[in-house]
Amino acid sequence: YHCGFDTEFYTKTTLKSKRIRIHGKRDTIKVVDTAFAYMYVWQMAINDQVIIGRTWAEFLDTIEHIRTICNTNSTRKLRIWVANLGCEFQFIRKYLKIKKLFARSTREPIIVELENGIIFQDCLAISGGSLAQLAKDYTPTQKLKGDLDYTVPRNSKTPLTPEEIGYCVNDVVILAEYDTYLHATYTEQGHEIPMTQTGIDRKAVQKRFKEAVSYTGADGKQYPDSRKIFNHIQCYPHTPKEYNILTQYVYRGGYTHSNIIHTGIVLHGVNGWDYTSDYPAVMLQCQYPMTPFIEDKTINRIDKLPKGKAWYAMFMFQNIKSTTAHSIESVSKTAEYKFCNGSQSKMRNDYGYIIDNGRIDSAKQMTVWLTDLDFEVYKKFYKWDAVQVIGVRVSDYGMLPNYLTDPIKNAYKEKNQIKIYLKSIGEDNSPAYAISKAKLNGFYGLCVQKLVMEEITYINDHWGSAPGDGYYDLIGCEYNEQYNTLKLKKGRKFPKLPLLPQWGVWVCAHARKRLLDMVYAIGSDVVYCDTDSLYCLNVCNHQSKIDAYNKAVKDWNLKNLGPEFAELGTFDKLNKTDYTEFKTLGAK
Repeated sequence: YHCGFDTEFYTKTTLKSKRIRIHGKRDTIKVVDTAFAYMYVWQMAINDQVIIGRTWAEFLDTIEHIRTICNTNSTRKLRIWVANLGCEFQFIRKYLKIKKLFARSTREPIIVELENGIIFQDCLAISGGSLAQLAKDYTPTQKLKGDLDYTVPRNSKTPLTPEEIGYCVNDVVILAEYDTYLHATYTEQGHEIPMTQTGIDRKAVQKRFKEAVSYTGADGKQYPDSRKIFNHIQCYPHTPKEYNILTQYVYRGGYTHSNIIHTGIVLHGVNGWDYTSDYPAVMLQCQYPMTPFIEDKTINRIDKLPKGKAWYAMFMFQNIKSTTAHSIESVSKTAEYKFCNGSQSKMRNDYGYIIDNGRIDSAKQMTVWLTDLDFEVYKKFYKWDAVQVIGVRVSDYGMLPNYLTDPIKNAYKEKNQIKIYLKSIGEDNSPAYAISKAKLNGFYGLCVQKLVMEEITYINDHWGSAPGDGYYDLIGCEYNEQYNTLKLKKGRKFPKLPLLPQWGVWVCAHARKRLLDMVYAIGSDVVYCDTDSLYCLNVCNHQSKIDAYNKAVKDWNLKNLGPEFAELGTFDKLNKTDYTEFKTLGAK
């Protein structure tokens, strides 16, 4: 059975006044104080049939009928897809007997299994994006727009028009069709349906990793190579503290922000460029820390920082100030943010912070962890009176291993072949193209998956957390404090983690540096950036810089990767014509 479930609800909110400061002037705005939601219709698709109900009593009755007809139990289960399980679960949680669930975080379940064998699973955790995008990528039925007015107060007795009912039906038909696709792609091919987008990528990389750290015996069988495994696991952060520094303080995501001099103003003639497969590009084209990080306590000044090495360290800046209209560092990445418990007003008062919509224009004191790549960017966008360097950890650069880059190359070629075919028939998208694109982007997701050292709990309708596996259990290793080395836990043949957390840190660092280097080259005409794209004024004046960059990247690709990868990592024009009007309010 191919099933989908959805609800529609009316939300009533109450507002309260809040005083804010905009461009130095105080103003009063209304913000949400409380909100209450009331479900007034639910719908469930089963194959080509759709059931509609108006009350939870009807829903429970229907679930019981389905359980009886399908004869579900602990071994015979029925999966029902939901487009936003975290939302729907808030309604249904008190009415159902829950056996177990898996959640990303509090109130964000991905899978909920009932005692009667029925499973609710979030489809957007696999597809990414919205239900409309899922439909566009995977199903013949497309999401309707404008047929349901969410501002109208409704309850379970409010009459619905045929158009409104059609809107409700349409959403769950999409979910049932998506389930048909998932079964054809995974179940019927002998694979489990993954919980998230990166599930299928993870299996491919793990398989290749085991092959890479094995040797072939005289009998032709594969056996773990202890030397290769030892060398790999020594590259893990050796302590939970080192792991947390890397993943919480050194790591930064994409640069998404606007130029302060162009913010809040209607502009004309804006256009720009975005990177072709940005993160896959830097994973194939750039170098990464490939040996264990070793702390060098002799380095305490920037003139002593190593050249040609991967490193990260803590920097304490005095009287730091932006040299352009672009503020690049995020407030939340500073130690002062933690000292002030996130209070920006306290940061301004205690440390002289001038904040540009969540990013730092200047400060009397600023403490951050930076990689070698981040520091190169800092030297372009900031100036300072003094800086102290603490805790420099150094590694050797090298290319990512084949067990990761080969699947990326295959995924990129597959995506390109589908794109070329679609272009030849005058199409822009297809389920196959969406799958290939998600698969390609999923490899970056594997590199930045954090180890979860606490378990999300849901007991007697209360969310909470409990201690989960510790750091060494999660990586499958034991730490020898005397020799500062790691070894596999007894009974394990292979490490649990084929990818190192520092690779994810450097993927983002490389991508940010590429983007911000171009922002610096173009200058104040850049209006807005969003991870892998930039929007700017007077595009024609800067096209030569883009062309020169693209030529260098294409030449490298042709020499090192082959003609199929010629366009990988190049800038592509965002729009054929400029925007007649463009306005940014800061970020996103």
